[in-house]
Amino acid sequence: MIPSVVDTVRQRIEPVVQQPSGLEGTYVVDLADSAENRRTRVGGRWVVTFRPDGVMEITAPDTYPHPRTGQAYRVDGDELRTDALVDSAGCQAAGMFVGTYRWARNDTILRFVLVSDSCPARVALFSGQDWEVVS
Repeated sequence: MIPSVVDTVRQRIEPVVQQPSGLEGTYVVDLADSAENRRTRVGGRWVVTFRPDGVMEITAPDTYPHPRTGQAYRVDGDELRTDALVDSAGCQAAGMFVGTYRWARNDTILRFVLVSDSCPARVALFSGQDWEVVS
């Protein structure tokens, strides 16, 4: 079967079992109460678990109105690609399906650096602050 144009354009990340990357685990990040975070409704505490099967479980603040779990990610070296926060009212609404970030982690902190992403909510979540390593 030939993939549809929509499937090709979307570039959705499908969950896959990957080799351990060092990113697997649970993290907490608190997003500041800024004007941009209020606009995208991402301010507050987020808990994110990167599972070994390529699924990212997300617990968002109550103020975030969009889907929060079952997002996919892939790691290639120090690069993360994710379709987190994609739904009909969020990033997908403007065709912003996949974000790419570089990441680094030590025993206590995880940090992402934006490579490319046109989704404001995902950029706010993944860049500009340290994530605390929980497990």
